[in-house]
Amino acid sequence: EWGDPLNRLVAPGVPEHTMLLARIQALGEGRMPPLASRVTDDASVSLLRRWVAEELPKQPTFSAWQVAKFGSTNAPTAMAEADPDGDEADNRLEYLAGTDPLSPGDAWSVAMERLPGGVRLRVPHPANRGMVVEWSDTLAGEGDWNPLDVPGNPFRIPSKAGITTLEEPAAEGVRYYRARLFEP
Repeated sequence: EWGDPLNRLVAPGVPEHTMLLARIQALGEGRMPPLASRVTDDASVSLLRRWVAEELPKQPTFSAWQVAKFGSTNAPTAMAEADPDGDEADNRLEYLAGTDPLSPGDAWSVAMERLPGGVRLRVPHPANRGMVVEWSDTLAGEGDWNPLDVPGNPFRIPSKAGITTLEEPAAEGVRYYRARLFEP
């Protein structure tokens, strides 16, 4: 049922509560994509079901990660906002990126290269994590960030880690970039 409180966009290990799966299987109201399709793509449904049921449950929860790295979920160094290795990445980001929170040399970062006609960004994209690259012309406010509107930057959750490379043509003024990671 669409309104079940247990439903999530992606519910690791629970395909019946994964709305992404329900929407690609639906015919009629709620169908994704909503247009130009009256047939279920069985291969896509099978692939997504296997990912939700088998691959995502292998990903540790944040609390399991805290225990594995710090021996506890409530130690001061284990807190989500803590940065025990001083690399300016808090534990929440280290967890999402798959980097070591106790090693300042193991950091997740965006590489930027100026091109004659713009900029190229290379961002490590961890497996089973959503990511979007954003831009802003100011660092002043949280609400000033916009998704970078270039091919290859849609929100996606790959099953294998890789590098996302994006190129943006030169823009007027100053541009700041950031990449954000999300759990499914």
